[in-house]
Amino acid sequence: MKNPDTSHYAEIVFPLPIDHSFTYLIPPQFSTILKPGFRVLAPFGRRKLTGFVVKLKQQTDLTDLKEIEDVLDEEPIFSPELLQLTEWISKYYLAPWGEVLNAALPAGINLESKRRVILSSDLDTETISQLQDIS
Repeated sequence: MKNPDTSHYAEIVFPLPIDHSFTYLIPPQFSTILKPGFRVLAPFGRRKLTGFVVKLKQQTDLTDLKEIEDVLDEEPIFSPELLQLTEWISKYYLAPWGEVLNAALPAGINLESKRRVILSSDLDTETISQLQDIS
């Protein structure tokens, strides 16, 4: 039996110039801990982006939803009051809510992701040389 207090869907905003939220499925392992104000890792097109949970929902009419991949914080980094304030700022200044939340992040929290490439040890020298030429 499902717990009626757990939500199944999360509205997420991303720090992008897009002025609406996106609905994602909440995997069972996160259903009891996830709340508005958390940062999450979620698929967005071909990328994985850090987004902000702004609302939880029990139901949606949408289908083919993607799942949240990871919760990045142990507790919400934005309080309900701060979420409400940043939403107001977003509407007043016509700025995407995700970008407003990104600007309001506490010092020391970085959303920047880095790509790391590791070469396999079984590559021949010709392939390594070709890879160096295109980098």
